[in-house]
Amino acid sequence: MSRSEAENVAVYRPFPVTRWSLVVRAADTDAAIKRIALTELLEKYLPALRSYLILSKHLDGDRADDMVQSFLASKVLDQDLIERADQRRGKFRTYLLTALDRFLVNQHRFDRAQKRSPKGSASMDESDELAGEESEPIENFEVAWARQVLDRAIGQMQQECHGTGRDDLWLVFDARVLSPTLGNNPLVSYDELVRRAGFSSPVRAANALVTAKRMFIRNLRAVIGEYEADESEIDEEINDLHAILARQGQGGRAA
Repeated sequence: MSRSEAENVAVYRPFPVTRWSLVVRAADTDAAIKRIALTELLEKYLPALRSYLILSKHLDGDRADDMVQSFLASKVLDQDLIERADQRRGKFRTYLLTALDRFLVNQHRFDRAQKRSPKGSASMDESDELAGEESEPIENFEVAWARQVLDRAIGQMQQECHGTGRDDLWLVFDARVLSPTLGNNPLVSYDELVRRAGFSSPVRAANALVTAKRMFIRNLRAVIGEYEADESEIDEEINDLHAILARQGQGGRAA
């Protein structure tokens, strides 16, 4: 791995689970409630926004910090970006990334206009018509989020299997789910699993797979729920993860 690749891995920060109750409070008309909720919301999302600028937009750390702070000041605070968020229109993280992309387009055009005419009266808002222009796909960052969630759930499950002496569960899960789904390897037959793991019969091996899948789902929900999401939010995030992996040709069968 090159130095630049190592730095990219080091700065990756995933987006938290969307907590719409917190978003609603951050848009409250009560100034005290709004201030507390907005502070909590920004603490959760700003590291991921910075990471997105570095990994997807290829900005250096200092430039990414400047852009995040400018975005925060001009869009989130001055233009009430949070108040215009709508749960019916999709994920809050996608809403933020779209707004940040548009801000970057406008900033780029504004900077170019200033270079051409330093004494002109160019305004950031004059570039709003560029908001619909294509920028680098947000999908890449969503895929990184999905893969990280999946990897962490798999890692936690593997540790649990080893720690509880249930390596047979890990073996059958890897052979029947992970390797075929993520590694494009052929399914291992239950007869072969009887030989490898010492199951007493193919039926026992099949029952072990059911137990292993339940263990994985429990670990997956635990990873997603680390941001204090409620059960319905966890379900929604899992559905998103399935959809993202399916678009990447991985199908999300592990979940």
